[in-house]
Amino acid sequence: MLNLTVSGRLIFGVLLAIFLVHGWATLTAAYFYYWWLDIVMHITGGLWVGIIAIYFIKNKDISPFIVFWLVFGSATITGLFWEFFEFAMSHLPGEWSKYGFIQQGLEDTLSDILSDLIGGILAFSLFKTTRKNYNDKQ
Repeated sequence: MLNLTVSGRLIFGVLLAIFLVHGWATLTAAYFYYWWLDIVMHITGGLWVGIIAIYFIKNKDISPFIVFWLVFGSATITGLFWEFFEFAMSHLPGEWSKYGFIQQGLEDTLSDILSDLIGGILAFSLFKTTRKNYNDKQ
Protein backbone atom coordinates (compact mmCIF):
# COMPACT_ATOMS: atom_id res chain seq x y z
CA MET A 1 0.00 0.00 0.00
CA LEU A 2 0.94 3.64 -0.33
CA ASN A 3 3.03 4.87 2.58
CA LEU A 4 3.08 8.64 2.28
CA THR A 5 3.35 11.06 5.18
CA VAL A 6 2.28 14.64 4.64
CA SER A 7 5.23 16.53 6.07
CA GLY A 8 7.26 19.66 5.59
CA ARG A 9 9.76 17.61 3.59
CA LEU A 10 7.09 16.48 1.15
CA ILE A 11 5.80 20.05 0.77
CA PHE A 12 9.32 21.36 0.17
CA GLY A 13 10.15 18.52 -2.25
CA VAL A 14 7.11 19.15 -4.41
CA LEU A 15 7.77 22.90 -4.38
CA LEU A 16 11.40 22.36 -5.34
CA ALA A 17 10.33 20.11 -8.23
CA ILE A 18 7.87 22.77 -9.42
CA PHE A 19 10.54 25.49 -9.33
CA LEU A 20 13.15 23.38 -11.07
CA VAL A 21 10.87 22.21 -13.88
CA HIS A 22 9.33 25.66 -14.32
CA GLY A 23 12.76 27.29 -14.41
CA TRP A 24 14.00 24.79 -16.98
CA ALA A 25 10.84 25.12 -19.06
CA THR A 26 11.00 28.92 -19.01
CA LEU A 27 14.69 29.10 -19.88
CA THR A 28 14.48 26.54 -22.68
CA ALA A 29 11.01 27.52 -23.98
CA ALA A 30 9.89 23.96 -23.26
CA TYR A 31 6.31 25.14 -22.66
CA PHE A 32 6.13 25.92 -26.38
CA TYR A 33 7.60 22.58 -27.49
CA TYR A 34 5.70 20.34 -25.04
CA TRP A 35 2.09 21.52 -24.96
CA TRP A 36 1.23 19.11 -22.13
CA LEU A 37 3.91 20.43 -19.75
CA ASP A 38 1.74 23.36 -18.63
CA ILE A 39 -1.03 20.92 -17.72
CA VAL A 40 1.37 18.77 -15.69
CA MET A 41 2.70 21.84 -13.90
CA HIS A 42 -0.78 23.04 -12.97
CA ILE A 43 -1.78 19.58 -11.72
CA THR A 44 1.40 19.51 -9.63
CA GLY A 45 0.65 23.01 -8.33
CA GLY A 46 -2.86 21.97 -7.31
CA LEU A 47 -1.42 18.87 -5.65
CA TRP A 48 1.09 21.03 -3.76
CA VAL A 49 -1.60 23.42 -2.49
CA GLY A 50 -3.77 20.46 -1.50
CA ILE A 51 -0.90 18.87 0.41
CA ILE A 52 -0.37 22.13 2.30
CA ALA A 53 -4.06 22.24 3.23
CA ILE A 54 -3.87 18.64 4.44
CA TYR A 55 -0.70 19.39 6.40
CA PHE A 56 -2.51 22.01 8.47
CA ILE A 57 -5.44 19.74 9.31
CA LYS A 58 -3.82 16.29 9.33
CA ASN A 59 -4.09 15.73 13.08
CA LYS A 60 -7.59 17.15 13.42
CA ASP A 61 -10.70 15.02 13.53
CA ILE A 62 -12.53 16.55 10.58
CA SER A 63 -15.02 14.78 8.35
CA PRO A 64 -13.72 13.77 4.92
CA PHE A 65 -16.46 15.89 3.34
CA ILE A 66 -15.05 19.05 4.96
CA VAL A 67 -11.48 18.00 4.13
CA PHE A 68 -12.44 17.53 0.48
CA TRP A 69 -13.94 21.00 0.21
CA LEU A 70 -11.03 22.56 2.06
CA VAL A 71 -8.46 20.92 -0.24
CA PHE A 72 -10.53 21.45 -3.38
CA GLY A 73 -11.29 25.07 -2.44
CA SER A 74 -7.66 25.83 -1.64
CA ALA A 75 -6.52 24.51 -5.01
CA THR A 76 -9.30 26.43 -6.77
CA ILE A 77 -8.61 29.76 -5.12
CA THR A 78 -4.86 29.46 -5.60
CA GLY A 79 -5.36 28.53 -9.26
CA LEU A 80 -7.63 31.54 -9.78
CA PHE A 81 -5.14 33.90 -8.16
CA TRP A 82 -2.35 32.42 -10.30
CA GLU A 83 -4.36 33.06 -13.45
CA PHE A 84 -4.97 36.67 -12.39
CA PHE A 85 -1.22 36.97 -11.77
CA GLU A 86 -0.44 35.60 -15.25
CA PHE A 87 -2.95 38.01 -16.77
CA ALA A 88 -1.42 40.97 -14.94
CA MET A 89 2.13 39.95 -15.88
CA SER A 90 1.12 39.64 -19.53
CA HIS A 91 -0.13 43.22 -19.53
CA LEU A 92 2.82 44.96 -17.92
CA PRO A 93 4.39 47.65 -20.04
CA GLY A 94 7.71 47.18 -21.79
CA GLU A 95 10.01 44.21 -21.38
CA TRP A 96 8.47 42.84 -18.15
CA SER A 97 5.60 41.14 -19.96
CA LYS A 98 8.02 38.97 -21.96
CA TYR A 99 9.28 36.82 -19.06
CA GLY A 100 7.33 33.61 -19.39
CA PHE A 101 3.81 34.81 -18.61
CA ILE A 102 1.91 34.74 -21.84
CA GLN A 103 -1.84 34.65 -21.46
CA GLN A 104 -3.16 32.58 -24.35
CA GLY A 105 -6.86 33.19 -23.90
CA LEU A 106 -9.89 31.84 -22.15
CA GLU A 107 -9.39 28.22 -23.23
CA ASP A 108 -5.89 28.15 -21.72
CA THR A 109 -7.09 29.80 -18.51
CA LEU A 110 -9.95 27.35 -18.03
CA SER A 111 -7.68 24.41 -18.83
CA ASP A 112 -5.18 25.64 -16.24
CA ILE A 113 -7.87 26.02 -13.57
CA LEU A 114 -9.24 22.55 -14.35
CA SER A 115 -5.72 21.13 -14.02
CA ASP A 116 -5.35 22.85 -10.64
CA LEU A 117 -8.61 21.25 -9.53
CA ILE A 118 -7.42 17.82 -10.65
CA GLY A 119 -4.28 18.33 -8.55
CA GLY A 120 -6.43 19.19 -5.53
CA ILE A 121 -8.50 16.05 -6.05
CA LEU A 122 -5.29 14.00 -6.26
CA ALA A 123 -4.16 15.51 -2.95
CA PHE A 124 -7.47 14.57 -1.35
CA SER A 125 -7.18 11.05 -2.78
CA LEU A 126 -3.73 10.72 -1.21
CA PHE A 127 -5.17 11.96 2.08
CA LYS A 128 -7.96 9.37 1.96
CA THR A 129 -5.53 6.58 1.06
CA THR A 130 -3.00 7.43 3.76
CA ARG A 131 -5.72 8.04 6.37
CA LYS A 132 -7.28 4.63 5.55
CA ASN A 133 -3.90 2.88 5.77
CA TYR A 134 -3.13 4.62 9.04
CA ASN A 135 -6.51 3.71 10.54
CA ASP A 136 -6.14 0.07 9.44
CA LYS A 137 -2.84 -0.28 11.32
CA GLN A 138 -4.34 0.70 14.66
